[in-house]
Amino acid sequence: MFDILYMIEYEKISPETSDIPTNSLEQKDTEAVDKIPDNATETVYLNNLNEKVKLPALKQTLQNLLKNFGPVLDVVTHRSVQMRGQAFVAFANQEVAAKAVKEVKGFLLYGKPIEIAFTQSPASCIVERQAPEEFDAHKAKQILKKTFVIKEAVRKAAEAGPLAGADTNASTTIPAATSNRKIV
Repeated sequence: MFDILYMIEYEKISPETSDIPTNSLEQKDTEAVDKIPDNATETVYLNNLNEKVKLPALKQTLQNLLKNFGPVLDVVTHRSVQMRGQAFVAFANQEVAAKAVKEVKGFLLYGKPIEIAFTQSPASCIVERQAPEEFDAHKAKQILKKTFVIKEAVRKAAEAGPLAGADTNASTTIPAATSNRKIV
């Protein structure tokens, strides 16, 4: 009886009678993970970092965490209110960056899960390392982008400024004579 069950089980999982292709789903998953995306750069963007941690400690922690995947060239954090909780990390090559993105996504650091993605443009240290002749053009492009953003913000504030500060409905304003203030 045991021999019959054993033979039936053996026939079910033997490769000759199996309908499972040799290229299994597990192999496809590992191939898909190992493939580097088209938009991959050597620089990654991390956000959802704890804002209460001091910047030198955060930089050192990120350096120690990410050096396990390969050489880390630079870690950039900012202290401005808008950029707190965010960092940019430059790796030596795209493969290392892709491995870091895959492994670190969702990792709890200082009580918050890290969100990590590839940046749209490479870091300055990467451009300087790979193509020193293009470094000046890269810096000029960054400065132009910053000035455009600032000019756009000033323009929007100027457009909204007179409308936001002025009260067009005169009936809602309180005349000085009827206010609760005492004039001495």
